[in-house]
Amino acid sequence: MRKIYFFFFVIVWLGIQTVPTDAAVEFLTGVDRDTITIGDPFVLRLRVHRGADDKVEIAYGKDFPHPFEIRHTGVVETERLENGHVRETLDLVLAIYQVGAFRVPPVSLHFVNAEGDSGKIASQPIDVLVRSVRPEGTTDIRDVKPPMVVVAQIPVWFWLAVGGLILLLAGLVWYVYRRRRRPRPELPPPPVNWLEELDRVGQLGLIERENYRQYYSLLSAVLRRCLEAKTPVHAVERTTFEIGRDLRAHAFDDQLVMAIEGFLNEADRVKFAKFAPRDYMAREAMDGVRGIVSTLVTPSVTQEAAR
Repeated sequence: MRKIYFFFFVIVWLGIQTVPTDAAVEFLTGVDRDTITIGDPFVLRLRVHRGADDKVEIAYGKDFPHPFEIRHTGVVETERLENGHVRETLDLVLAIYQVGAFRVPPVSLHFVNAEGDSGKIASQPIDVLVRSVRPEGTTDIRDVKPPMVVVAQIPVWFWLAVGGLILLLAGLVWYVYRRRRRPRPELPPPPVNWLEELDRVGQLGLIERENYRQYYSLLSAVLRRCLEAKTPVHAVERTTFEIGRDLRAHAFDDQLVMAIEGFLNEADRVKFAKFAPRDYMAREAMDGVRGIVSTLVTPSVTQEAAR
């Protein structure tokens, strides 16, 4: 069915009457129906005729289109006419949910022509009659109501569940982080078999190669480490005199202390005084250190000295 628009228009002539008619800006407004049923959409058409170089802008009032509602805004359709002018058309779909006689508010058009002259055109309000959908005399049927916008509300329990989940994840992350940063307990070093340490020194063949300095250095290192492990005396970085003094202070057997001092003095002469012992002396030194170590690893000896 072809729609018929009821247009109300204003034509503005730019300049005086000597300006030709094709220099006009024309603004027309109209509706496809001036009588509607409540809730039915109808079209408000805005149409502008202007020169090709004219600039125009439609201005709606702050209350437009009250009491109507805009249900849809179309796109501007532009046509070029044979006389070089331009025709622009814009359709607004309106609706209202009240019964009675109403007016579509006026719309303004601001323009600037090619010569730089500016102006404003205001349309006339358009009367629209809105009828009820109820048959006459009917009171038990209500008219159409405007669409209701339902705002979804998230229940409180949902937010509580989300908060609990966030706290659970945060606690899990914290636990994993702390677990990874927790220092691992250091295991005590395995017990040293000091007699086997001496056997390894003897198997190096240092006596056969007459490398007495290294031989005595290794024996001395084993004895000093054994002293630190089995007695309360610091022996690795101490002199022979300091070691003997500290052992006597802890009431160790004097013969044992003298044996330790005798070997350490002999080792110092080989290492620092370039003393060259005989092979049998080097082998006896091994036996002497073995006897000292055997005594030190005997629990009764160290326990008695610690009292």
